[in-house]
Amino acid sequence: MDSPVISIICAFYNTGPKLLDMIKSIYSQTFSDWELILLNDGSTDDSLQIAKSVNDVKIHVYDNGCNLGRAASRNQLVKLAKGQYIALMDADDMSATTRLQKQYELLQSNLQLDVVGTGICYPNNSDIPVGQWIPSIKHDVICANPERTFGICHGSIMARKEWFGLFPYNSKIKLAEDYDLFLSAYKQSKFGNVPEPLYYYRLDPSYNLKKQLHSRYCVAKVLFYHYRKNEQWNKIITCWLVQFVKALITVVMFVLGQRSKLMSKRYNKLTEEQFILHKREIQKIKETQLPLKVI
Repeated sequence: MDSPVISIICAFYNTGPKLLDMIKSIYSQTFSDWELILLNDGSTDDSLQIAKSVNDVKIHVYDNGCNLGRAASRNQLVKLAKGQYIALMDADDMSATTRLQKQYELLQSNLQLDVVGTGICYPNNSDIPVGQWIPSIKHDVICANPERTFGICHGSIMARKEWFGLFPYNSKIKLAEDYDLFLSAYKQSKFGNVPEPLYYYRLDPSYNLKKQLHSRYCVAKVLFYHYRKNEQWNKIITCWLVQFVKALITVVMFVLGQRSKLMSKRYNKLTEEQFILHKREIQKIKETQLPLKVI
């Protein structure tokens, strides 16, 4: 097999049947010159068997043998990738059928860009679309508030392989490794977005207070180590105060039973036309036939 143009990389852990939906979304792409590299990160369910059930030379399945974490796994996947470009994919999400095509065309047409993300559509746990988010296409806007967030969806990014070599994930970080990556790279990189909701990010049904507080702590820790390098103590204090306030707001909203309202702040509500389009796209993906091994 010749080297593909795009390598899609995905580390998975206890994803179960949702992994097949992710693979179907890659098979449904309008861009066909790709390979999909899957890495099992110590799953204890049948996820590895599900990954191995697809019979195609374009899919490569590897196994860590234990749980190394997302950062270490993604670094391994980058080394395994043969494509000119690398696209990320989270195991429980899906890509719209034109995602790879539009990201590839944008990177080809603008050689200054290093990394390109997409907008997001948010389906619920029953795969019913409930909202979407459209990002800015300008690097300066995407990176306008690096101490708080970046206007790019990590799971949706595509970048030149060389970029991932220059900016590997910090394998010591178990959560917020994506934020750490952007924080480390944005001053030396050019980010962009396809301003369309081409990435289907399933809302997590296990979204809870413990996870949110742990996430805030991990982000604060990343900021601490990032700004400590240059002894920017004022930045550290400001950033920690921001994370503390966000954590406090989160606690209050959970106590008041506003969990769903907190989740809805991620997206804008869909119009009827948008809802129909996303629902059709998701249905098209889920109906895609995979070449499964005969047991």
